Amino acid sequence: MRIKHLMKTKQLSQATALANICSDHPEISNRGNFKQTYLVCLCSGSPNEKLMQEITDIDCKDALEMICNLESEGDEKSALILCAAFLSRQLQQGEMYCAWELTLFWSKLQQRVEPSTQIY
Repeated sequence: MRIKHLMKTKQLSQATALANICSDHPEISNRGNFKQTYLVCLCSGSPNEKLMQEITDIDCKDALEMICNLESEGDEKSALILCAAFLSRQLQQGEMYCAWELTLFWSKLQQRVEPSTQIY
């Protein structure tokens, strides 16, 4: 709850630091979506290089779960940023694992976030 409050009050550096500490803590990291929250903080306030660095060890199935969680919470912009980051990683590494699912999510989220943009 504290992290969400920090995010709402635009204290992103503090929210990012706290979410990172919680996601790395061995006792509480499994009790919440701290990694997801940490990545959302990075989407909101950091350069993409840091986000790309942080997602290197995350399994694509876990990424899809995070994207679905964000979408169901109504945070489509963060879901789109994460989806684009994971899809970019897959394409850069030449991996096809989950690429189809990520592409479908990306196109759906892109149309919702920027409906006036003609992408296709």
